[in-house]
Amino acid sequence: MTPNIRIKGLFLAVSFMVSCFLAVSPVSANIGEYQVADISWADEEGALSVRITGTSEPIYTMYELFAPRRIVLDMAGGDIGPALLFPLQVSTSPVNRITGKVIEGQNSAVARIEILLDEEFSYAVVKEGNDLVVRFAKSSEVADMPAPMADNQVTITDIQIDAASAEKATVLIYGSGPIGKFVAAEEAKNETHSARLLIDMPDVKMADRIIPVALDSPVALVQAKQGSKGGRIILDSADNELFTYDIQVNGNYMELTIAAPEMGSEDDDQMVAMLTGQGAEGSGSLAAESSFMAMSEEVSADFSAMEYSAARGGNSGQAGDGALNFSGYDEQKISVDFYKIDLHNVFRLIGEISNKNIVVDQGVSGSLTLSMNDVPWDFLLDVVLNLKGLVKEERFNTIVISPKSEKFSWPETATTELDVSVEPITVTKRLQTSREKVDAKKLIHEATAAENKGQDNEALALYEEAFQLWPENGDLARRIAIVAMVKLGQHAKAAHYAKIAVQKNPQDYKAALIAAMNLANMEKVQEAKAYFDLAVSGDKPAKHALASYAAFSEQNASYDAALTILDQYATLYGNSLETMVSRARIYDQMGDVLRADEEYKAILLSGFTLPEDLKSYITSRVQ
Repeated sequence: MTPNIRIKGLFLAVSFMVSCFLAVSPVSANIGEYQVADISWADEEGALSVRITGTSEPIYTMYELFAPRRIVLDMAGGDIGPALLFPLQVSTSPVNRITGKVIEGQNSAVARIEILLDEEFSYAVVKEGNDLVVRFAKSSEVADMPAPMADNQVTITDIQIDAASAEKATVLIYGSGPIGKFVAAEEAKNETHSARLLIDMPDVKMADRIIPVALDSPVALVQAKQGSKGGRIILDSADNELFTYDIQVNGNYMELTIAAPEMGSEDDDQMVAMLTGQGAEGSGSLAAESSFMAMSEEVSADFSAMEYSAARGGNSGQAGDGALNFSGYDEQKISVDFYKIDLHNVFRLIGEISNKNIVVDQGVSGSLTLSMNDVPWDFLLDVVLNLKGLVKEERFNTIVISPKSEKFSWPETATTELDVSVEPITVTKRLQTSREKVDAKKLIHEATAAENKGQDNEALALYEEAFQLWPENGDLARRIAIVAMVKLGQHAKAAHYAKIAVQKNPQDYKAALIAAMNLANMEKVQEAKAYFDLAVSGDKPAKHALASYAAFSEQNASYDAALTILDQYATLYGNSLETMVSRARIYDQMGDVLRADEEYKAILLSGFTLPEDLKSYITSRVQ
């Protein structure tokens, strides 16, 4: 019985990664000429199953292709019985129809069966004697078909990956019994692989496999390998540096929580933290708490003991005896959390919020620690002036701030020159309006929280609302595209926002790849190709980009282009079992049997650990 394959989203990158994900099953020592005698389908306990009946035990490979979506089963040394007339119309979800053909080879033919699909799916391939059975479940379910145990040794029965966002992922590893002890080790990036985490499990069995990973996850690739003393899980980082991780074992399963750095500009985060009293994505509560505790350095906790000017427009340096209230203060309310911030930056922010021209005398200096919540900005200004012994004078939408001892003379006429030594502050509009950007950041925080709870539709709506307030944010456009593609399968919307992200930053190769993949799924071939070209145009294209472009080119019969991309992949990252199998398969489809055989032989001599079925298939193929 074969291990489960779980597909949550169908993308070109996945097709490359699983192109040589092979059904692992025992192989008979003596295989006769194989023929597909019959294909039937039936409902089994509410789920569709497709049975491929053979005349002998098959040696086969299984992989997925797209545009249209389909599962491909290749049986070595195979033929198709005369009673089968293709295509077979199924029209039972998720299968649309079934096609078949015989591919003639130099030494032996290959019988190819393609199961065309019309929706997302979960499935498992099981070999039952001479038959291959593909059992489907609903897209929200995972078929519960663990591999049988040969003995009392614990076997890894399933590995699942949930890429909650570009910043977080969870990997669940299920065992047939208590997983027990394990050893985790880290490997730095080198010429053959990216930074990776290795988890060795002594005395645990697992089938060699490659597990599909959603695009833009902190994990680029997950592999399971069986060694002489146990099993090994390999998790390659999507970045140059290794992701952060936490490993918990609870009985029969292991849970890995993986995190990458958060999205966002440090300068923008700091500004929002100043304006809102929390981090850019709501993560600044610790900083706010430490700032509040540090207030005792400059501000007494007893505000009633402080003196404030009770009315606006007067000399703020002349303190009144009124109690703390907002009488006379009616400007926009804000929240701030200042920790040892330079006074000039405080006035700069107030100027940006108020749309006033701010002029600060060169005699003003020092820093400030202060935390206030939901107060008018003009009240905040008066608090700062009182604390620092400063005064303000306002005319013509301009506020002049100076020490109490200084006297500022306004010009008598428009032609009078300002004969006073002051330092002007230029207010730069970094946002459409400060408030809009702050509101957008709050929406992003709410969207992230919803996404982490699995409320993907709500998260997408909040992200889109934030983008309406912050339309120049290309990173946010890319984030929307990722959620639309990975979580909801909304290819048109994902392509739309990914193209916006590329417009904002033509060197956003990730966004270009997202646009290309979704356009490809929408069968917009020429437009997809243009974005694939952009996605691989950097100095060192990402593995995902090259893998997806090669799969896309193969699907559109651009075999020379696919081979060129695979060669580029090998030059940058070295050959892998997946790229070698893909190259051999392409030569087969081109009808170049000699070069296909050379590639298959190279795989046998490569030193890679081959699943038994792949090894048997290649051996039979090149005999």
